Amino acid sequence: MNKRMREITKQIEDDIAYCKKKTFTIVVIDIDDISYLFHQIKKLEGENGRLTEQLRVWAIKAGYAQAKVHKLEAEIAHLRGETDKYNELIMEVSCKYPGESRHETALRYIKNAEGICQIGESPDEELKRIPGLVKNVRKRYDSLVKAGKIIP
Repeated sequence: MNKRMREITKQIEDDIAYCKKKTFTIVVIDIDDISYLFHQIKKLEGENGRLTEQLRVWAIKAGYAQAKVHKLEAEIAHLRGETDKYNELIMEVSCKYPGESRHETALRYIKNAEGICQIGESPDEELKRIPGLVKNVRKRYDSLVKAGKIIP
């Protein structure tokens, strides 16, 4: 009988284990808990909306900042090019005047070369003065030929 009891007990235990696998646990939630959870969900949805909007604003600001960075990078590249041109011009001054910088000497050379145009003079006024300058150069040339200093 003892053996038979064990078999029956074993069968009952197996049946219980099988039933546990096939059954659901019922959870009872009180209406206050449901109300609290609903309130929390609404609060989190509001927070999510606020954070989403903040993220959108940051993305827009980042876009503006990126555009500004690109604009400034382009301006820097342009200024580097202009600086390179200026440096090339200044470095052409091989012999500067004593006490002057290359810039000052280059400025002196340019002013001397551009001497026919006075400050504030329009191009039309400059063109009106050229015949007189040519006449003066021609007189000087003729006097040098006459003196025998140059051969025509």
